[in-house]
Amino acid sequence: MTETFNAGVVDFNPRRMDEPQARQAGIPTRLQPYLADLRQYPLRIGERLQDIATWYDEGLVWYYASLFKNEDMVNRLLDKHVLILSGSGPSAFKFLANPNEFADLNKEALVRSQAVIKQFLGEGKWILGICFGGQLAVGTMGGILGRLPKNGFENTITEAGMLPHELT
Repeated sequence: MTETFNAGVVDFNPRRMDEPQARQAGIPTRLQPYLADLRQYPLRIGERLQDIATWYDEGLVWYYASLFKNEDMVNRLLDKHVLILSGSGPSAFKFLANPNEFADLNKEALVRSQAVIKQFLGEGKWILGICFGGQLAVGTMGGILGRLPKNGFENTITEAGMLPHELT
């Protein structure tokens, strides 16, 4: 008997849908309690995993602010084979530099997510971090995040697509 590959998805985007928006977006009824963000990261990830992994777990919310406040859900997440951390609008660079500025974005849940990242990697499991999620994981494990340069208007250049990266 082959064991099913289980992925745990964590959605860090603070923008949430209400039930009417979820229905209008065509989110299946069984998934509406999760009130996916407007970009629907978990659903887009799940579409890619549907034939190779179990990514939907009844009663296990994706939204980080709810997930990391519930130890039973955290323990269920820790039982997964791989952890997928989504992107988000807020800056991981800023959070890692000063977590206190994130009080209104559930700082405690973000700090708890860092403990889960350490435990997950400490058990030799894999993490796929997308944008914010990847930066959070790298920073949590002691990596140093940098900033993109500023343009002539003193705005940080926005990454769009792929930029050259160099291991430092």
